[in-house]
Amino acid sequence: MVAQDLAKFFDTIQLEQVILLAVRLGAPPQLGPLLKSFYENNKRLFTCRGVCPKTWLHATRSVLQGCPVSLALAALVMTMWSRFVCINDIDAVIYIDDRTFWHVDEAGPARVHELQHAHNRSLQFDDFSLFTVDEQSAKWLAC
Repeated sequence: MVAQDLAKFFDTIQLEQVILLAVRLGAPPQLGPLLKSFYENNKRLFTCRGVCPKTWLHATRSVLQGCPVSLALAALVMTMWSRFVCINDIDAVIYIDDRTFWHVDEAGPARVHELQHAHNRSLQFDDFSLFTVDEQSAKWLAC
């Protein structure tokens, strides 16, 4: 099995991409304009070592971590990831930005081959979505 944690997951989610995914999965067309209006004037304060800027900064991408809507948007992204990765007897479990996937057939050597293909599909999805796997958390585990 392969276990991964995505680095800066909520910071990397692209709103336009998530809106397209939501529509593709059957969300009402009003969702896109609603989300855009919510995020278009998105301003934040960033601190570094206790220092805070004097002005708010305009955030141009990402979703707000901790916002109930952002969890739903993250779930949409991970739903598409699982649909892309989980084929040929590959199964997965996802918890927000942590993902684990494995081969469910007990066919011996074919298991590693199919798992490698699933890993490659996961890398393709991450490249397209601009996600980065936290390499210190990534593990190939033997079962």
